[in-house]
Amino acid sequence: MLLPDADEWKVAISNKIASLNVHKMWDVVDRSADMNPIGSRVGFLRKTNSHGLSARYKARLVVRGFMIGFIERTYAPVVDYNTVRLVLGLSVQRGYKIHQMDIKTGFLHREIDETIYILPPKGLEICKSHEVLKLRNSLYGLKQAPRQ
Repeated sequence: MLLPDADEWKVAISNKIASLNVHKMWDVVDRSADMNPIGSRVGFLRKTNSHGLSARYKARLVVRGFMIGFIERTYAPVVDYNTVRLVLGLSVQRGYKIHQMDIKTGFLHREIDETIYILPPKGLEICKSHEVLKLRNSLYGLKQAPRQ
């Protein structure tokens, strides 16, 4: 990387791979002729503070899910906006306290039904050249991930 903040991006990538390893996202397996692994890449996001200065550097491993082909069901259940408004309105009316929470890696905790092999992004030495990553859990970019 030739960017002025390359060191920060390298740390972000390293942190992401470490997190995925801690969550046991994949098994490293030998590649065989009958496997058709799909590619992956790293996505980058720079979070800024209220002054517009870089506050955090985030990296995300994304599977090139469009290479899988046809997936029958890709529906992801999402709450309707009107339902949220109704619940918030009733909470205010009745004096209930409202709390919000986020599970940072909630999307990644979903086990997958299919056997999916991926290639690590170029430049990342996660496995040897004759090996691939067999996914245990969902990763960003998989078409079937939201419905799992």
